[in-house]
Amino acid sequence: MDAVSYYCLDRNRKKAVISLKGILQGIAADQQLNEVEVLFLDVWLKSQEHLRDDPDAIDLIDAVDDILADGIVTEEEIEDLKCLVNDIVEFKDFPRQKDIDRVNEFLGVLSGVVADDVLNYEEMSSLIEWLNSNDDLFDSFPINLVVKQLDQLNNSVAEQSSPDDLLNFLKQVSGAKFSETGSADVHPLSFIEDMLEAMTHHNSTICVSGEFDFGSRDDVMEVATARGYRVTGSISKKTDYLIFGSKVSPNWGSSNFGGKIEKAVKLRLEGHPIKIVSESQWLGFL
Repeated sequence: MDAVSYYCLDRNRKKAVISLKGILQGIAADQQLNEVEVLFLDVWLKSQEHLRDDPDAIDLIDAVDDILADGIVTEEEIEDLKCLVNDIVEFKDFPRQKDIDRVNEFLGVLSGVVADDVLNYEEMSSLIEWLNSNDDLFDSFPINLVVKQLDQLNNSVAEQSSPDDLLNFLKQVSGAKFSETGSADVHPLSFIEDMLEAMTHHNSTICVSGEFDFGSRDDVMEVATARGYRVTGSISKKTDYLIFGSKVSPNWGSSNFGGKIEKAVKLRLEGHPIKIVSESQWLGFL
């Protein structure tokens, strides 16, 4: 294995371990585990190729398999799994984390909290505790959006908000749809995209980012230029559209792609009319 391949493997393994830490904190946030959360953990663990050699992940898979083997989930089995989860969170030697690692951990926490499609007081308290322990990230996307939403709950403007509204918001931020799809895959960009009725091609300024099903980035820019777009390499106040490719990693934030998304969202929150559009939606307007 060459040095670049080893670096990518090590980086992806680190991301998976950090996501595991977040998810375990999330599902155990209320110190209760239910069958849906066990199923979510089972599906998520078995989808993580970079954790196949991780001893704690192996222990979790074995424990979950034992619970689900006979189709009967007992209180004793749940208690044993809860103890294992808490021990891993407390004692596992997790890698030293940069800010973006903690953001990915936070997305894992959200995925675990909303896995069973229920948001209770204990889970909210645990989520707020995590945020308060990482308050230096309050300006980091998408944590800043969650902090803003929670602040609004304390204001009179949000008196009409229901717990379901917050649950749905957290599901959108995390991209988690386990209760709807049975899949542990997350798509944290889905709530960011603007759904448009039309797009202006001629003389509009666009920035493209990510990997595209359509072809290479050069192919995409060539088509865009032919349709009259002005293509730029970075996001600015003059950008009309950010087009992101369909081949998106759940850990988008650790790349330049994530940086462009973050800048576009910040500009949008400041009132600039930039639109964030997926590859599939953009192609539909060509």
